[in-house]
Amino acid sequence: MDEEQEVGHQSEAEEVEQSEDAEGLEEQLEELKQAKAKSKAAFTRLRHQLLRLLEEDEEEELPSRRQVRDLCRKLDLAQENAMDIMAKLSDLYSRRKAKLGIIKVSQEMDKLENEYTEAQNQAQDYIHARKDETSSAGSGVPTNIRLRQQKEREARHEVEKILEEVNKKEKEIITMKKDLEEENERRQYEWDKQMQHEHERLQAAERNLQKRFQELENEVDMELGLRQQALPQSQIDPCSAPDVHATTTPDTIQ
Repeated sequence: MDEEQEVGHQSEAEEVEQSEDAEGLEEQLEELKQAKAKSKAAFTRLRHQLLRLLEEDEEEELPSRRQVRDLCRKLDLAQENAMDIMAKLSDLYSRRKAKLGIIKVSQEMDKLENEYTEAQNQAQDYIHARKDETSSAGSGVPTNIRLRQQKEREARHEVEKILEEVNKKEKEIITMKKDLEEENERRQYEWDKQMQHEHERLQAAERNLQKRFQELENEVDMELGLRQQALPQSQIDPCSAPDVHATTTPDTIQ
C-alpha cells in the first residue's frame, strides 16, 4: 500500500514538473516573440535610415563615407541581434516540435538576411564611388557628378535586368500558350477518334441487330410452315377447301 502511494506521489510530481516546464516554455516563447519584434523593428529602422542617407538629393551636401560606415556598423549589430533572437526562437519551436513555427522563423531569417545584404551592397558601392574629397578633387571630376553617373549606370543595369526578366516571361508565356494549343489539339484528336470509334460500334451493333431480327423472322416463318404441314386434314381451314355446292350437274337440276 505504501509503495502504491509512493508511486502515485511520484506520478503527481512528474505531472506537476511537466506542467511547470510547459508553462516555462510558453513564457520563454512569448518573451522571444516580443524580443524578435523589437529587434526586427530596430533593424528595419536602421536599414531605412541607411537607404535614405544613400539617396540624398545631389543638390544637398552628400553624406560622408564615415557617416555611411557608422550606420553600416549599427546595422551589423542590429542584424546580428535579430538573427540571434530568431535562432533561439527556432530552437524553442524545435523543442516543442512546432514545424510551422520553425518554417515561419526560417523564412523571416532569410528575408532579413537578404535585406541586410542588399543594404550593405548599396553602402559599399557608395563608399567606393565617393572615396575621399582629395582623390575626387585630384581627378577633376566632382563627386556629385561621379555619383550621378554611377546611379545612371545602376539605373540602366536595373532597366536591362527588368527587360531581361520581361523577355523571359514573354518566352515562358509563348511556350505555355503553344503547349496549351498542342494539348487542346491532342485532346480534340483523341475526342474525335473516340467518337468515331463509338459511331463504328453503334453501326456494327445496328447491323448485328438487323441480322438477328432477320434470322428470327426466318425462324418464325419456318416454324409456322412446318406446323401447317403437320396439321390433320380436318383442321385445315375450310376456306382453303373446294366448295362442292358451287358445281351443278344435270342430275341435280332435274
